Amino acid sequence: MWILLGALAIVGVVAIGAFAGDTERIGGYWLQASLTDGEPTQVVEVIDYDFGPNSRRGILRQIPDLPTSADYTVSSPTAPDDVSIQNWWLGTELRIGDPDTTIRGRHRYTITYSHPGLVFSDEFAWNAIGDGWDVSAHDIEIHVTSDRELLDAACDTGELGDTGGCTIELLAPGHAVVHHRESSPGRFLTVRGRLGAPVEPGQVTIPVGPAVDPGTGVWTPALYAVIAAIIGAIPISFLWRRAGREWAWDGGTVAAAFGPAGDDPGTARRVDHTELREMTTIEFESPREYSAAVGGVIHAERVKDDHKMAWLLESAIRGEIELVTEGSDPSIRRVSAGATPEVEHVLRSMFGGSTSVDLSSYDKDFASAWDDLGSQLESWRSTSGHWDRTGARRRMFAIGIGVFVALLGTLLATVAAIAANRSGSGPLAVVAIFGLVAGAGFASVIRAWELRIRTPQGSGAWIRIESFRRLLHESEAEHVERAAEMGLLRQYSAWAVALDETDRWENSVREATAVPSSHAAGVGHHAMWIYAAPAIRSAVRAASTAPSSSGSGDGFSGGAGGGGGGGGSW
Repeated sequence: MWILLGALAIVGVVAIGAFAGDTERIGGYWLQASLTDGEPTQVVEVIDYDFGPNSRRGILRQIPDLPTSADYTVSSPTAPDDVSIQNWWLGTELRIGDPDTTIRGRHRYTITYSHPGLVFSDEFAWNAIGDGWDVSAHDIEIHVTSDRELLDAACDTGELGDTGGCTIELLAPGHAVVHHRESSPGRFLTVRGRLGAPVEPGQVTIPVGPAVDPGTGVWTPALYAVIAAIIGAIPISFLWRRAGREWAWDGGTVAAAFGPAGDDPGTARRVDHTELREMTTIEFESPREYSAAVGGVIHAERVKDDHKMAWLLESAIRGEIELVTEGSDPSIRRVSAGATPEVEHVLRSMFGGSTSVDLSSYDKDFASAWDDLGSQLESWRSTSGHWDRTGARRRMFAIGIGVFVALLGTLLATVAAIAANRSGSGPLAVVAIFGLVAGAGFASVIRAWELRIRTPQGSGAWIRIESFRRLLHESEAEHVERAAEMGLLRQYSAWAVALDETDRWENSVREATAVPSSHAAGVGHHAMWIYAAPAIRSAVRAASTAPSSSGSGDGFSGGAGGGGGGGGSW
């Protein structure tokens, strides 16, 4: 389940990245200037404007040195092409679109006009892409046609004063073309040269029809990523599960649970979790050599709050503290019963010199002791000999390398998804490759717990504890009565808390007290231990969790030649 959720998280990041990366831009820019001797230059601009995920009304086109009285036409096959012409401090601004209609995605606009300022005697200079655009322009194709020979034709791009940086090709004496991949905002692209003898002007075909968006969209790369992530997770999950097989005593179920008999050193073999679980039975008695708190740690392979809660109940069972659950404010009181040095250390810190602790609100001393108790249980876990130390190191390595690989794979898959959504299906293979990498990394993190390997002693303890947990889980009233008869009901309640079987055990206790029997009174007398557990658990959480603090503050949010100009959207 977690691996599937991880794959969905990866695909979510990839999809969001592909969506956000589909930024507003000019996806294709085709231009033609027809230089005619003695006449204003006829200019055609075909702008494939990509609004991306943004909602816009249309585009702005600002053209220097173009009077508002110039002849112009504007058309679009897919977007509103109403035009509002306005004076601009350098020339003319065309506001194209409908104020009451918004559009998204890629749309083609064809603009034609006559420009008087591109030819100077026998020279021409056309700032085809101006430095005033707010967005980048991609897939630029510029045609210069003339009824006179084009001599010394050159192309310049960059910032004001830069030369070169692009290539111009002479297709015919009167036809030159420039192909340029991208022009960023604030950069120009100028075509210049001289005019020679009369020639036949070059012929070009103006692009028509709707703008073609080569992008794959958001969900295609996302689908590639999620499928690849799941596929990448499968082999890592299998390898980590196999590498994480437990050590168990050889010789059958009894030997695996209790170890070899007598002085026999015994032999061990590797078993997986399924085989280990098949060795369990239903045991009526909990392992005597382990407390409920420690048993919970062995069973879960980590320290949880329920284990510390079981420790608190066991301290009360031994008479070292008293749990007070009457009224609305649960508390614990210190009593005179002796405690072991380890327990005494925690209790002394917990009470902080007082004789009682109010659990209804945060208590600094109690919270500190609660943390110390967790550290004490974790120290026992790491030094108990129930887990192979090399397995712990491999687990940490698998988590560390898995986090790095998952983040790297997700990042690179997202970058490739952005490219696919902008330019086409080519980067989808890269999305799939790094989706595999991300899935493998995430699986390494999720399945790293497999690498924490139990020793034969640890596996034997787990078999016996799991066998007792099964009793609690499948318990009925008769099991409660028998525990009461043996004087073990309170201990069983602590184990139920430690093994997360509180609800099931409480139901069995209620059934036992509801049916009159010779042991019903004993059951009822000790039932408070299991009934009090939920209230104490909630109270302990309140006493050990520092209240959150909030606040507020002030802060802050923050080339030469005719033509050119720029624009954007509105």
